[in-house]
This record gives sequence, C-alpha cells and structure tokens, in this order.
Amino acid sequence: MDLVSQTRPLSIGIIGDGFMQPGFFEQALSRRLGKREASYRQMQLDWPLKLQSTKFDPHLPVAEFVGRPEHYFDFIA
Repeated sequence: MDLVSQTRPLSIGIIGDGFMQPGFFEQALSRRLGKREASYRQMQLDWPLKLQSTKFDPHLPVAEFVGRPEHYFDFIA
C-alpha cells in the first residue's frame, strides 16, 4: 500500500478574484497533488471591481485582506 492510499482525502477551499481566478488554483493544485484524492470548493471575489480592503482597520492583523474575515467563516469551515 502506498502513501497516497493511506492518507485521508483533502478538502480544499480556494478564494480567487478577477486577477487570479479560483479555477487556475484548482488546476495547479490538482496537477501538483497527482493521485492524492481531494475535493475543491471555489469562491470568486469581485475584487478589483469592488474594493473592500481592511487595510485601514487597526483591529485586524492582516493589512491586505478583501472584506471582513468573518465573511469567509462558513466557506472555510
């Protein structure tokens, strides 16, 4: 039995935008993972058409984030 068959399937959430669409990430990850079983969820943000940066929110540790972190909790759970 090889290592690939001994591991649990991956569940991968991909968030992309107008510049880097999530489908590109999925294709690249799929090629890199080879035979490793994985399921993918995709979300595409409307950035840069609608900018919702938290760059100026002093309460958030991440400066380059689109939207609010809590907007993505259900997606990454």
